[in-house]
Amino acid sequence: MSKRLILVDVDGTLINSRQQVPDSARRVLSSAAAAGHTLLLCTGRSLPEIYPWIWDLGFSGMIGGSGAWVRVGDVVVADHRMPTADVQHMSQRFDALGVQWLWQTPTDFYPSADFLAAFAEKRDSDAHQADADADTPGTDAGAACSADTADSDWSAYAARISPFLRSGPPQSASKGTFLIPDDNPLHPNETVAPYDGRYIALTGSVEGESGLAGEILINGVTKATGLQEAAEHLGVNARDAIMFGDSPNDLAVFDAVDTAVAMGNSTESVKDAADMIVPGIDDDGLAYGFQQLGLI
Repeated sequence: MSKRLILVDVDGTLINSRQQVPDSARRVLSSAAAAGHTLLLCTGRSLPEIYPWIWDLGFSGMIGGSGAWVRVGDVVVADHRMPTADVQHMSQRFDALGVQWLWQTPTDFYPSADFLAAFAEKRDSDAHQADADADTPGTDAGAACSADTADSDWSAYAARISPFLRSGPPQSASKGTFLIPDDNPLHPNETVAPYDGRYIALTGSVEGESGLAGEILINGVTKATGLQEAAEHLGVNARDAIMFGDSPNDLAVFDAVDTAVAMGNSTESVKDAADMIVPGIDDDGLAYGFQQLGLI
């Protein structure tokens, strides 16, 4: 069996909306790593958003911040940032427009007032309360999927990132997230319009309790550029990598690899771009894909 570079998106691919990894996914990831494959997370999340127990599944690095930050082993391969002037100006502009914002660096989070409430609050008031200790595999955040849990529970996520929250806009940022209220007519593209094409606004990859959420990404920096940087560091061909994903910010990587696998819960655009479609995350889709591709 040839050894492969395998990229796995986090939200909707590895972790479901209850912040859980299916048992079947845990088994195949550990088996693939033991077989000598290189597993990298490929995600819009930053390092503080990665539960520590995820590393125990066999991952040896990550392409984070939608490609802005790349680490392989203990080596930081890439660290792309938005400059201070743009972060400060965009924050002030969003405040004036009534748009909530969150800036991410590789190590910290800088939210506007009430931003996190839209993401941490449960959709179902009767949902099971996750254990606040998200770092422990025995808690709901690290447990296998269960049919009797709520459709969504971000309380474990909120507990995980709370130590990394900072006030005010940062000096630089890997990426941003915006939340446009339901009653605000602002078009997502208007969030980045004044910046001469330096940034793009991407919707459909994040979600909130209400309003329209999206990401602000550095133009020209994608998960695909992160893949290229990681592949060069590892001395492998980026096209030979395998990518598992489900959302629009995975499309650049789908174009960059010869084997793109879409989860059954993916958006239609992602399914259309995939070389293989597997069942959804809660239907053991990741395990099915690993088995069909002969990775274990």
